Amino acid sequence: MKDLFPGYRRFRAAGWPEQRRRFAEFAAESQSPRAMVIACSDSRVDPSLIFDPALGDDGVFRPVST
Repeated sequence: MKDLFPGYRRFRAAGWPEQRRRFAEFAAESQSPRAMVIACSDSRVDPSLIFDPALGDDGVFRPVST
């Protein structure tokens, strides 16, 4: 867990102020992403890094392996 906190702090310092208005818009609207990516459940493969979409432009669905 301690490894997650620095990322959260960076988000609160930079990401949240930048995206706050957009998050409010998302909360008021229904979702309508422009693309859907069905991705491997391997956490090392992140479609958002590969395609670099704007916030809300993609929906990533990761199947759960049992």
